[in-house]
Amino acid sequence: MDKGQVLIVDDEIIVSMDLRYKLESLGYSVSAVVRSGDEAVAAASQLRPDVVLMDIGLSGAAEHPRRQPDAGQVRKHEAMWSQIDATFL
Repeated sequence: MDKGQVLIVDDEIIVSMDLRYKLESLGYSVSAVVRSGDEAVAAASQLRPDVVLMDIGLSGAAEHPRRQPDAGQVRKHEAMWSQIDATFL
């Protein structure tokens, strides 16, 4: 039974894979696991998941603000994702 589509955004592969395993064992479908804010925006636009779980402290955002937006910058795109709940962890 599929409870919903989840997009995971985390730059730490071990954390994201553990979260994926736990969600899938609870009946959720993980539509994608991405590692940056830019990838999150692109994946959410294309896949339209039911919820996005995003690491609030993606590394690299402070060092390269134009290349990789932080969670606050990604939040600006929520209007584009009108049917998606975004949860920052």
